[in-house]
Amino acid sequence: MDLLTFINSNCKELLHLLNADEDGWQLPFIESINKAIHLNRWFDKENILRRLRCTFEYYASDALINDLTANEKVIEQKTIGLISEERIPMEEITTILNLINAGNKVIYKKPENYDIVLCSLFEYWQNKAGRELLPIEFTDRPIKGFDTLLITGREPWKGEKRKFFEKHHVIEKTRYNSIGIITDSITNEQFKAMASDIFCYYGLGCGNIRKIYIPEGFAIERIFEAIEPWHNVMLHNAYANNFQYHQSVFLMNKIKHLDNGFILLKEDAASYAPIGILHYQYYSDINKLKVLIDKENKYQILSNNPELGLKFGNADKQLLN
Repeated sequence: MDLLTFINSNCKELLHLLNADEDGWQLPFIESINKAIHLNRWFDKENILRRLRCTFEYYASDALINDLTANEKVIEQKTIGLISEERIPMEEITTILNLINAGNKVIYKKPENYDIVLCSLFEYWQNKAGRELLPIEFTDRPIKGFDTLLITGREPWKGEKRKFFEKHHVIEKTRYNSIGIITDSITNEQFKAMASDIFCYYGLGCGNIRKIYIPEGFAIERIFEAIEPWHNVMLHNAYANNFQYHQSVFLMNKIKHLDNGFILLKEDAASYAPIGILHYQYYSDINKLKVLIDKENKYQILSNNPELGLKFGNADKQLLN
């Protein structure tokens, strides 16, 4: 059995177990899920299970597996060192599987407060299919013996870290930012989907919307109405601390903003907003806006209009693409 056939078959089995018990108690690595909650303050059980479900559904797709199978394999196996900041659960699963599927071996440097669920899932797969099919090693120590180092993150490495590039062959994979574009025709259901794209994983994923464009004259109060069901994010201490910090900064510096008690809306041209903040900007001509965004070529667009980008509600899937 080849790698993708195994992953496809096993993800179908794991999805079946998760469907049978949405709390995940039938999953063979449930203990790692419970440990992850204590290792990383951002990895709560709801988001871990959400991410696992999205992953299993993604790789259980026969059409997707057929597309991936067509990818060209490397002629000679390389050893790839992988360093990730792991902002959300299972963030690097697609990167790892793509590298292995291409014929490479992977050495994964576990960061502080590492994703134990990701490690446990691959250990589970290795126990079932063997390390030859899944040649990956997770390590706490500085990685050595690699041909190429792959670094993934939101920002390029700077300062002293750049000296690392003088000694090794390094590839940086800087993650994109996601933005949302609202048109006048948006429905309540599409608003609901957009809210999920903003708040799932507390907004930490590169697929999460951190800025929205809205048409001139649009009643911005409609956004607050749409996101109200997500007010429970304030029950998460780390999110609440971030929100309250930025709230204080805005008030002390008299920065104009809108506040609904769990997110701050600020009119700002910047595409990325910190946790607890959502930037917005008005537009008058949708065609000019699209040309401007396409020219910069560094954003993933989500919208209620499928002609502009992915439909709202697809942040989870985009995190895997």
